[in-house]
Amino acid sequence: RLITFDAFGTLFRVLGNPTAAYVREAARHGIHIQEEAATTAYKLAFRLQSNRYPNYGRRHESLDAKKWWEEVVKMTLVEAGAKEIELERKFDDIFETLFHKFTKADEYIIYDEVKPVLAAIKESPDVRLGVISNSDGRTVQVLQSLGLEKYFDFTITSYELNHEKPDMDIFNKALDIGSYGLVERIKPENALHIGDDEKRDYLGAKQAGWESYLLVREDEEHAPYFSGKVLEDNLINTLEPAIDW
Repeated sequence: RLITFDAFGTLFRVLGNPTAAYVREAARHGIHIQEEAATTAYKLAFRLQSNRYPNYGRRHESLDAKKWWEEVVKMTLVEAGAKEIELERKFDDIFETLFHKFTKADEYIIYDEVKPVLAAIKESPDVRLGVISNSDGRTVQVLQSLGLEKYFDFTITSYELNHEKPDMDIFNKALDIGSYGLVERIKPENALHIGDDEKRDYLGAKQAGWESYLLVREDEEHAPYFSGKVLEDNLINTLEPAIDW
């Protein structure tokens, strides 16, 4: 059997408002913007960049993930009120700090049940564990810094594979990697995916023939959106049901 998890919002979350780090780092260089303005600007910049260059620019030869984020950060700061002429001299230092900052453990909180659940599943010799994340390659560094990588047999990022959830190809690739060394390839019906996005995680896995659970954490300040059409048995508020699957 194979059990895979989404990463952000499923295994861990950013500590506080991520744009607060933008505001603090800009201020450290003498550039002062408001957090509320930065948050609004970030949402706009991220949406525009995602629409223009999907999957962190993976399919554009002149744009790698780091450059993709560089443009998002610059758009965020400028739209939040930073003066371009002032930002020009200081931006490289601001960006480099921010880009690497979000690979560090102290920027994230692991949900309480995650490590006990993963440890319990790992005790079963016939289950393999993986991560499938729509993200750039830094997710691997985040998992390492949080001490979570040891629980997983593999991690797939959309940037690495050049396919994003809910594309079936990313789930099929997970079956291939999860079956490595086995006599037979794991069948889709023997695979479970858990995530907090109805379209990308729940429906994406279902369409690939997998079992799937939609995670909606009750203690989240901003609970993930879902349509209400998810089967009640497939709607969970903790990862614990994965232990007995």
